[in-house]
Amino acid sequence: MSSHTDAFQDALARRRRRGVVIAACIVGAAVAAVAAFLLWPAPPAPAGADVALESMEGEGFTVGCPADWKGSGGKLAMCRAPEAVGAAVMCLVVPEPLTQALSPEGYWKQARRLSGMLMGETHQREARSYAVGDQPVHRIITEDISFGQAVHHLYYIYVPDKTAFVVTCSAPSVRFADLLPTFDTVAQSFRVK
Repeated sequence: MSSHTDAFQDALARRRRRGVVIAACIVGAAVAAVAAFLLWPAPPAPAGADVALESMEGEGFTVGCPADWKGSGGKLAMCRAPEAVGAAVMCLVVPEPLTQALSPEGYWKQARRLSGMLMGETHQREARSYAVGDQPVHRIITEDISFGQAVHHLYYIYVPDKTAFVVTCSAPSVRFADLLPTFDTVAQSFRVK
């Protein structure tokens, strides 16, 4: 009887040791993943197009507008492609004061929840964090229906201090892929004054 009990106790002790080793590996991997996320620099945002830009001033920021587009500054900044009709080809910068400091990703989560409540759901195609210079940015591509046609939107979210700056560039979905490099160039030209 004693040999069975001893064998059972030995097997139980081996299982415990194995469980401790597995738990330590899981905890170690989680700590390494968190450390890598916090310490690993964000990759640079996708390269844009070689487009001549004219600087536009907004309230507390500047952004580039393609030289052959029509631009206007002020509290917001907007530029539109000359042939824009219906679901326009345009870029818009909107500053939003925040009550608390948020990451660009945290702001997007909050904005998406509010937008979903107000306007219904949009289809998110891509969302990823990058760096533009030393500024962290969250880059998102969505699609919805506007003016009866599919429209893609590119968002770059910058959150220096307690103001979120959202650079939004939109185009009909059939033209979006061709315009995306230009949109990236406009969005990456954003600077806080």
